[in-house]
Amino acid sequence: MWESLIHITYFNQMFSSTITILLIICYLLAGTSIVFYTLKNGISPMPTSTKVKKDLLSMIKGLDGKPDSIQRIYELGSGTGSLSCAISRQMTSATIIACENSPIPYVFSVIRAKLTRCQNLTLKRENFDQLNITPAELIICYLSTEIMVNLSCKFKKELRPGSFIISHTFALPKWTPEKIIYVNDFYRTPIYLYRVQ
Repeated sequence: MWESLIHITYFNQMFSSTITILLIICYLLAGTSIVFYTLKNGISPMPTSTKVKKDLLSMIKGLDGKPDSIQRIYELGSGTGSLSCAISRQMTSATIIACENSPIPYVFSVIRAKLTRCQNLTLKRENFDQLNITPAELIICYLSTEIMVNLSCKFKKELRPGSFIISHTFALPKWTPEKIIYVNDFYRTPIYLYRVQ
């Protein structure tokens, strides 16, 4: 009897140690992946704050004076999907395409989309430099100054006249915004609205 208790105790300790080691390895791999893609992309995953999200959703709702006039929305660099899922819930008749190339945030966005049942949201794990954005009526970004400089050429080349671009925090260099709102938060975060000419 004592021998069987010793074996059970030993097995439980071994099992617990194995699980702990596997979890540590998973955390290290996830952390390494996030650091790698942060260096590769030039920006780390940063969620959109609740206040910015609220004001951004209000801005989308008011485009062209009709809340359902925008039918194809692309979010470039969608991270963990908090903003794209919120847009999906508000713009139920629109098709939302969210693009993220970093695997860990992408997995979180897939889980979030499944849990919140975002039926009109398509998640793509790819670099948005290769993404065809021509069908977009609205582009949403929260990226960096350097990336916005690079995207400027892509927007001019691929987007149709009349398409909208909303960028929060980072302006599009050499573009004149149609509207700028400042969020009532600690940073007075700017949200820029552009229309392709």
